[in-house]
Amino acid sequence: MNTTLTPQPTRDHAGEASRTTTSRTAPRLVMAASAALAALTAVGVYAWQGATSDAPGARPSAPPGGDAQAEQPSVPQAADPTRPRVELRRTDRTTFDLDGDNLLDILTLKTPVTGDGPARLVVRFGTGTRSVVAFAASGEPEFTGGMGVYGESGVPTVILGSGGGDVARWSMVAYVDGDLVPVTTVDESGSPASLQATAETPGWNTYLAGATFYDYRFPGGLPQSLPAPVELRRWVLEGTTFTRSAQTTPACWIRFDHGGVGPVFEPCG
Repeated sequence: MNTTLTPQPTRDHAGEASRTTTSRTAPRLVMAASAALAALTAVGVYAWQGATSDAPGARPSAPPGGDAQAEQPSVPQAADPTRPRVELRRTDRTTFDLDGDNLLDILTLKTPVTGDGPARLVVRFGTGTRSVVAFAASGEPEFTGGMGVYGESGVPTVILGSGGGDVARWSMVAYVDGDLVPVTTVDESGSPASLQATAETPGWNTYLAGATFYDYRFPGGLPQSLPAPVELRRWVLEGTTFTRSAQTTPACWIRFDHGGVGPVFEPCG
């Protein structure tokens, strides 16, 4: 499965130095995917600052620039008395040309300060317009480094990681016809399915290998050492639906890679 998703450099719009996005979900996933292996490491603790308020809806015109935590429409808007104000805090931010117009767009993730309600992806496009989409997340969502056209789908996407403790989860947002749309994840029968991994489970778990999603399981139970046999299923994106394939491929978990925090699957033998 070919993919053009690549880790993207980030820059704080107020002038922070450029850096490469480092996923906090990946260390959680190592613990979740292979808790029985001695090579696992502890999950770090992170803190974030900032608070603001955004609501999904239209894309008001706004000049580029300024602090992403203080975004305001260029024209004052009348408050909706039926909609309570939701205070948000920023959990992650990056830049990427999501709409393909050769201008960098600013992507910001925000969650309610109270912890109740969906998270939001806010995109301030290089043209000055702004779009917001709500999506389900647990813990503090982050950019995992995967964004761009996913595989052979032709659809620009943003991959978001969240979770906590022994569970790692992902969500996807697609950019379709000028709008941000949450991607629906289903199994081979069309029933809802999750992109997640849980510690010490013999069932199917998800892993983001580079920029490609796989589900895997240990047919002989949780291993005590590597290499270990696994069964793999890949995910396929069509439009805004992400489907877990019913086809199972045998392989072996050879070693850890992807920065020392992820499995490497290869043919056995």
